Amino acid sequence: MVKMIRASATAVLAATALLGGTPAFASYILETATAGTGGSGNYQVVNDPVNGTNFIGASFEVSDSGVTSLRVGANVDAFGSGQVFAEIVPLASLSSVPDVTGSTITSWLQSNNVGDSLLTAPGTAGDASTVINFGSALTPGSYAVIFGSGLYGANGEINLTDGNTTVGSPNLFTNLYGDSFQSYGYDTQMRVFVAPVPLPAALPLLGSGLLAGFGFLRRRRGATIAS
Repeated sequence: MVKMIRASATAVLAATALLGGTPAFASYILETATAGTGGSGNYQVVNDPVNGTNFIGASFEVSDSGVTSLRVGANVDAFGSGQVFAEIVPLASLSSVPDVTGSTITSWLQSNNVGDSLLTAPGTAGDASTVINFGSALTPGSYAVIFGSGLYGANGEINLTDGNTTVGSPNLFTNLYGDSFQSYGYDTQMRVFVAPVPLPAALPLLGSGLLAGFGFLRRRRGATIAS
């Protein structure tokens, strides 16, 4: 009897421990460049009271109907500070840029926000990222990840590096401190990435462990009542 209790408890605890671990992330659905070495921070994301706000974004495609979380990030230098925001917005197509016609850029970002999260500037150069969770799964289609400051409680800055190795022909864009977005072209050497965050692989094990534990407790309770 004691062995059965221990076995059930062990299954539950093992599954819970695995669930609490850091899951591996799925392959990228956007990777504008692989990380290089020695790149400098030539692309600034900042809310400047004098010059204005500079946003940077890149487009990507969602084909899976079950995406409820995304890890988004960029390769940055060591001279950022505070926090910036990362936001997901819908796009008309993978090759388009956000159309801000008839609105200010900050109003457009807020009214088209699908999900956002804060990204803290790191103390050392390299990839910096954050996870955006959505209230419901994203529908398949075209989207953009945009990094900025001055909204959602973010008033810091980051500097995206050059010197990375471009992958394919990414669609990168910026507002250049203005009120509309424009393409950066296809070889900026900026690294922006997006990857889906899968459920931990331990979830089925957790379910089976809990079922085994509860099943045993039910049988034990029934035996006690019968006696």
